[in-house]
Amino acid sequence: MNSKKLHKLIWCVIILITFSCEEQLNIDGKHQAILNVHFMKDSAQAYWMQLEPVDKDAIIATLHQSLDITDTVSANRKLENARIEIYSDGELVTCIEPENELYTSTPWTPVEGKTYQVYAYADGYPVLTGECQTPYTVPINYIEYKYTHINDEYNSFIEFEGFINITDPIDQNNYYYLNVIHQDSYGESLIKLQYLDPFIEEGYILSDEFFNGENHNIHFKPHPYYFISEGNIIFELWSISESYYNIYKSMYKYHYINHDYMYAEPVQIYSNVNNGLGVISASTVFRDTIRIPNKL
Repeated sequence: MNSKKLHKLIWCVIILITFSCEEQLNIDGKHQAILNVHFMKDSAQAYWMQLEPVDKDAIIATLHQSLDITDTVSANRKLENARIEIYSDGELVTCIEPENELYTSTPWTPVEGKTYQVYAYADGYPVLTGECQTPYTVPINYIEYKYTHINDEYNSFIEFEGFINITDPIDQNNYYYLNVIHQDSYGESLIKLQYLDPFIEEGYILSDEFFNGENHNIHFKPHPYYFISEGNIIFELWSISESYYNIYKSMYKYHYINHDYMYAEPVQIYSNVNNGLGVISASTVFRDTIRIPNKL
């Protein structure tokens, strides 16, 4: 499988921070500034819209104007003299100057537990502000799984299921996303899962609301139509900020409820940016790998 398609689903975070709030149209003839910043630490090699590589430790950012009800989708959304400043403990750590309305990737390693303040400037708009704490990486303690080789007159494949065990940090709210990748001689591909965990929410995100500070098993099995052959199974446990969790939920509801049901109640897209729209978010990743052997 083309490696540029590998993280199409998990890298929805990059799509989210670029398109979040863009579909809100103004009806008063005034544009708003949209600021999206995502701090990535230890993320796998990502690809933006299957076109361009993004460093695994980086800041992904966009700063542009919203669409007005009279605008076309192709309308110019570039802001003049756009600048994004990132601060920590009152000190400037980096400055980003977007050249257009597209995302900008800046190689940089966020520090876990650090809160970063974001200030954005552009001609004709008030200063946009927001902040986000980079979550701590939560390790996978162990993986338990079972598999069975199936051979019938039509297919030869492996049935596979199990769980990962984590210890949720106490006295703080934690949010997760589990990504599973199949790696064999043909390349790598995402495994579409059936999550058996009762706390999994829309879009396969997870809050520790009901197991804060406890050991927890996240159960999974592939969808029936996904055939697994021998090879490696890579588990990525994403620790995500509360803002990532909230924008993921609201965007999921927007696309899968509002777009599917004509008379559904409108979904408010989440934003944690002051004086404008957008999302400041962060993530870290822990990985572990198991091997599914050939049938002996």
